[in-house]
Amino acid sequence: MARINRGGAEEASPPIRLHYSPTKPVEVPVPDISDDIINYLNAVFPDALPPVGSAYSEVERAWGRREVIEHLIRAKDQIETDNNVLRRRIISTSSPDAGATAAASG
Repeated sequence: MARINRGGAEEASPPIRLHYSPTKPVEVPVPDISDDIINYLNAVFPDALPPVGSAYSEVERAWGRREVIEHLIRAKDQIETDNNVLRRRIISTSSPDAGATAAASG
């Protein structure tokens, strides 16, 4: 963008540069997610489109609410999967046969 000074000549203004510094996403621990909270959110914000003729902003809000609920469901499923894998590892390493098997193979 050019500026005109009092003398009538154009003076170029320096370009504005935004500095981008990539940052790592912040690791936030996931709190406990119960079936009760998911069932409550499903009841309050059902997986349904707003009535015909609703404003586009209402459709966007409904979609956003469902995205949050779907995220919670995925996070809960992932936590349960991770916990089951961890339980299986603990059970397999704490069984009396596991030590004998490991000693025989090592």
